[in-house]
Amino acid sequence: MQFRGENIISERLPLSKMKAHLIVTDGVLKLAPIDFVMAGGNLVSTIEMDGRQPLIATHADITAKGLNLDQMFPGSTLAGADTGTMGGRARLDGRGNSIAQMLASANGETALIMDGGSVGELMLRLSNLDIANTFLALLGGDKQVPIRCMVGNFKAVDGNFVVKDLVLDTTKVNITGSGNVNFTDESLNLRLVPQSKGFSLASLRGPIVISGTFKNPALRPEMGGVIARGGLAVALGAATSGIGALIPLLDFGTELDSNCRALLSEAKSDAGIKTSDMAPRKRK
Repeated sequence: MQFRGENIISERLPLSKMKAHLIVTDGVLKLAPIDFVMAGGNLVSTIEMDGRQPLIATHADITAKGLNLDQMFPGSTLAGADTGTMGGRARLDGRGNSIAQMLASANGETALIMDGGSVGELMLRLSNLDIANTFLALLGGDKQVPIRCMVGNFKAVDGNFVVKDLVLDTTKVNITGSGNVNFTDESLNLRLVPQSKGFSLASLRGPIVISGTFKNPALRPEMGGVIARGGLAVALGAATSGIGALIPLLDFGTELDSNCRALLSEAKSDAGIKTSDMAPRKRK
């Protein structure tokens, strides 16, 4: 059976069109493929569901091709227009009679990568709790910062998607992450560590913790180091009549670039991403 949808109404997902080829044989359903137009690119999947057992066994091979960062987050200042395209792939096996059960038992690899493009500077400065440069960005207007690479590479084991590599490396800030996304209890446990590559007069320097559940996520700074630097600044300010207050907040930056070539290569190898998956979709 062939199906085509010319218009998809969704509040959150940037989907516009779809087409699917459905095949059912001896209790096995195949979508080969199901293709969504998404965020200026395509989400192309081959899904096989074996219903001959009490729990449906599902194999999913999902490829993201030429997704636009700005269209993934419409209305956000995260990215401006024409900021580059992303590609990705997920190869997962799971069991269950609902999508939630399938993801909660999923095993496999999933990765999303971006080589080049740009991202909003204000978001980068806020991630590092960079007070001085955030203020300058607000005064001068948010500008786009070139991305060296963006990599999200996860290993799924029994529904727990553990970070292998999580990196957003730009010319001004390098953000690395660790933790996991657990579909068994629908919980988030991610820690993002930003490292500035330039000088700042006043920076509390993260890290940022993302926790909670899918329904109620929480994003907050990890307060231990922030409180320590803030307290030291107050103490030095009092001891030096204000002169030394900025010393603990100075950030001289580091030249810590991620090894983008190795990270991109590993993600491509793990999940089977092709270079062509990152190319912009051809307009008809």
